[in-house]
Amino acid sequence: GIAVIGDTATLNQIKPTEVRHNGGLPIDLGNDGHTPNDSRTPPGPNNWLNYPVITGGSGNTINGTARANCTVHIYRAIGNPATPGGGGTYLQFATADGSGNWSATLPVGMGRNDVTVLAQIGADTSEMSPRALSLLYLYLPLISR
Repeated sequence: GIAVIGDTATLNQIKPTEVRHNGGLPIDLGNDGHTPNDSRTPPGPNNWLNYPVITGGSGNTINGTARANCTVHIYRAIGNPATPGGGGTYLQFATADGSGNWSATLPVGMGRNDVTVLAQIGADTSEMSPRALSLLYLYLPLISR
């Protein structure tokens, strides 16, 4: 992958078309592994730009939040779903509005669990997001009579 290191390492535009078999993060700000959103403040690599968050979706439409007016690049996710930012193949982009909200329509048959996203504003690029896995599981007891 690509590591962006140092407080003055900004304006590093990174937009891969495909990321796979990397053995690590595709883009690593700080070269220290996955950086959770809002865990660091500028200055820093690419100003510690937060990755977009996928907040919902229905069918093949997804939506989320990101930095206001940034470009959200959407990738078909590959690899282990539990690994943050595992990479993928570039699909399309969306633009966050002035409030940071964005949405996109994915190819038929894809949903929010199938993608990972990254943000770009100016020439700064974020790390890739973790996949939006369903975090709510409902287990019902088995009752037999």
